[in-house]
Amino acid sequence: MYQLDDLLLFAIVVENKSFLKTALQLNISQPTVGRRIKLLAENLGYELFISDGNHLTVTAFGNMLYRIVKQKMSYLDDLKSTVNELILNTNPEEAGHLNILFPPASSLVYFTPLIPKFNLKYPNITLYINYGTDVVDFSKHNYDVAIVAYVPAKDTLPSIKLLDASTELYCTKAYAEKYGLPNTVNDLQSHRIFSVTKYGKLLDSVDFIHKSTAIVETFIPNNQIVLTDIRNALKLIKSNEFIGPCQDFLCNSDPSIIKALPEYYILDVPNKLYLLKNNYKKNPLIDLFTDFVQKELKLFVANSRISSRV
Repeated sequence: MYQLDDLLLFAIVVENKSFLKTALQLNISQPTVGRRIKLLAENLGYELFISDGNHLTVTAFGNMLYRIVKQKMSYLDDLKSTVNELILNTNPEEAGHLNILFPPASSLVYFTPLIPKFNLKYPNITLYINYGTDVVDFSKHNYDVAIVAYVPAKDTLPSIKLLDASTELYCTKAYAEKYGLPNTVNDLQSHRIFSVTKYGKLLDSVDFIHKSTAIVETFIPNNQIVLTDIRNALKLIKSNEFIGPCQDFLCNSDPSIIKALPEYYILDVPNKLYLLKNNYKKNPLIDLFTDFVQKELKLFVANSRISSRV
């Protein structure tokens, strides 16, 4: 008879597409992973994977099983969160600490405001928060939890998509009155524009996509003024002398700021936020913190949508 642990192991193998990566993630041997998956398939009476050298393909039955397991795992996550809270409430003096990476700009709106509530709820958990744009490697970095503004590579640990955070070009109404607005991407050449780096790297070109037609147009910036921190983009925009990229959540609440090319999105800057958990560490606080962030973020987004309709 198959075990619940084997179903959970199967789901991790599907997400990793590899016995080896799963073994490294769970700190067990690769033969053990293969043996348990083989036994699970025998107990279920269906093949779960087709192996072609180093490549694993999930069978049709395996795909159906994976969807069911993932759907039911949410109940296990709630159970785990409840047990973790019980541990904290029983031994609060042994709560421990977490090392966290937050993205600098989006944390101003989404993540740093959650810290007071978390601290009130779990006063014995020590948080060390670093703000940065690191490309995270948990085998080298000491982070327990990282929220990043890039799409994690397929061969990294499983990630959780938290938010879409689109980036567009902005300027002030005063800039528009003084210099006019561009009508096309090509018109940007005649305007004063600053650039931002992508994960610390200079962009030689920037791609824009039209919201209606989905046509991609390329702009070559002169890179005369380049920022490594998009938080300061708002300061340059509000000088009334520049057009520049900025994330929507930093600009939407300021009536003096408008979109310079409202028909376009910028493709070459981070526009999604992902949560990464360090599964190399066996720390129950990691799940506790990530569960808290996801629940509070859903409430924040839901309340924001309600407020925007009022």
